[in-house]
Amino acid sequence: MCGGPAPRKCCTPQGTFSVPVPHFVLQTILLVVIILTNSLVIMVTILDKELHNIPNIGITSLAVADLLLAVAWFVIQLLVFTHSTTITNIEKNWRHVQDLAFVFEMSVILHILLITLDRYT
Repeated sequence: MCGGPAPRKCCTPQGTFSVPVPHFVLQTILLVVIILTNSLVIMVTILDKELHNIPNIGITSLAVADLLLAVAWFVIQLLVFTHSTTITNIEKNWRHVQDLAFVFEMSVILHILLITLDRYT
């Protein structure tokens, strides 16, 4: 069954969609770097009392949103790589990770907008 109890016409069978290993490795390295750097920004802002001001709260909030987005995409990437199919063909409960990733993407965009407005107004 492809993504639910009944097969669908638009369904890509498992094994027909494959992610090349070099592509998977490169994405994994990038996601780990994103996770580590955002974690570093969050930790430095929490530990250094001089950084507790309004602009840095926005930057830290952006780092949290970007960290959550990276974790969501890391899970999506692992699911797609291990199942050799697209995310919509994986078990229905896992598709909510893609919805979360969309919410985190919108959060990152709105954080960038708010930081820009704060800096230039």
